[in-house]
Amino acid sequence: MYGIDQWKQLPFRDVDCSETYKQFDMEKLYQSVVFNAKTFGKRCIIIHNDSVSAAEQIEDNSLDFVFIDADHTYEGVKRDVEAWFPKVKVGGMVLGHDNHWPTVRQYIDERFTDSWKDYGEAVWGVYV
Repeated sequence: MYGIDQWKQLPFRDVDCSETYKQFDMEKLYQSVVFNAKTFGKRCIIIHNDSVSAAEQIEDNSLDFVFIDADHTYEGVKRDVEAWFPKVKVGGMVLGHDNHWPTVRQYIDERFTDSWKDYGEAVWGVYV
C-alpha cells in the first residue's frame, strides 16, 4: 500500500473548492502517519510528495486500486485521475472521495459519464 500526501499547507487560491489546510499541523499529521505505517513494515510505503509527481514513480498497470482524496478543484481532480488511472490494472478500480463537492462531481461526470458508481459516504468509483 502506498500512502501519498504533501503534508503541507497551501497558499490561498481563488478557485472553486480550493483548500489551504491552514487549520492543520501538517508536520504532526505526517509524523503520525509514518508512525502508524510502521505497523505494516514494508507493506506500507509513505511517499511525501504531491499526487501527480508520486504517480510518476509507480509503474502503469501495477495497482489493484487507487483511492483519490486530494486537490478538490476541478483541475486538481482532473490531474489526479489522469495521473493515477493508468496505474491500475484492467479489472481494478479507481475510487475517490467527495463526490458531493461540485468540482469533483463535475469532473467525474464528464470523464466517466454513467460508468462511475456512488458507494455512499461520498465515495465514487469506476472499474478500469
